[in-house]
Amino acid sequence: QEQEQEQEQERVPEAYKQRPYSRKKEQMKPWMLSTLAGPPVKKVQGFYPLSEFAVFKGLRQRPKPLIFNNDMFLSTNYYRRGWSLKAYRRLKNVIVVMDWVPDMDLLNDATGELKKRIGKGNANAVKAMGVGFEKLAQAFDKQFGTRTKQRGLTPAQEATLQRTFNLFDSAQTGTLSIKQLVEVLKTLDAVADTEEDVAELLKTVGRGHLTEVSFNDVKELVSNTDLHMHQNGRFYVALSLFEAEALRGVMHMRQKKDFLPEDPKTALALILPHHQGMVIDSTSGYKSAHRVQNESQVQSWRFFDSTMMYQEKEITTLLRAVQ
Repeated sequence: QEQEQEQEQERVPEAYKQRPYSRKKEQMKPWMLSTLAGPPVKKVQGFYPLSEFAVFKGLRQRPKPLIFNNDMFLSTNYYRRGWSLKAYRRLKNVIVVMDWVPDMDLLNDATGELKKRIGKGNANAVKAMGVGFEKLAQAFDKQFGTRTKQRGLTPAQEATLQRTFNLFDSAQTGTLSIKQLVEVLKTLDAVADTEEDVAELLKTVGRGHLTEVSFNDVKELVSNTDLHMHQNGRFYVALSLFEAEALRGVMHMRQKKDFLPEDPKTALALILPHHQGMVIDSTSGYKSAHRVQNESQVQSWRFFDSTMMYQEKEITTLLRAVQ
């Protein structure tokens, strides 16, 4: 007992390093609700990619951001990007995130229609961009259009897929049933929990009629299908509590009505990343993302908010999101 007391006395609590934290220019910057009918643009709503976030570390050190999924954004009212170059700032916790779809008909925008909606709801913002508008549209298309491009498998990936296929092909017939294919795709963390889900995926590569699949069928499916069903018309924005409160008030005012009367296809929800992405309020017509996309953003926000405790599956999801 004396030894334990001595060890307790030897422990010195870790002290936080004192910094000259600034509180200047913290007033909220308003943005027009109608602009939620268009995609996120800093000059329109004040939303910028989370991958551009960095903190000030000193005048001689350049801020270093961390790359996150490109559907994740920060509101300028949460943290202004320019602060990382000027002074130390205390960071707010990420409490509420907006899960936002500018147009439910463009959730899987493979034709670039979404970029045509840049600045929608705020003609003055578009006018202020002038000749820079076209460059902005091209940059948006480059950032989000890449999600729809298909890619082949590397030799290592193909070898891994072949081993997985052989593992489930216990009878060595060279084919798998749809039920077995469900299990194979689960190892790839695909959004295919049922045979009906797999049948829908097979239809995208012209094999929806099959009841058994060969390795080449599986290879074609994995190479040319987004198994995670990532919706490139959906965005997640970390809001200030003031913004979240204001949005929730509008939601309550327009219950059972279109959130944006002129753009009824716009939908959003306010979610809590520290509670498994629990929805606390949503507009009419809102539907949540598929499991993989939803889990990815939840774990990414938790990591961004300095959460330390993760289960093994959550760590795997996080590593896939940031690598």
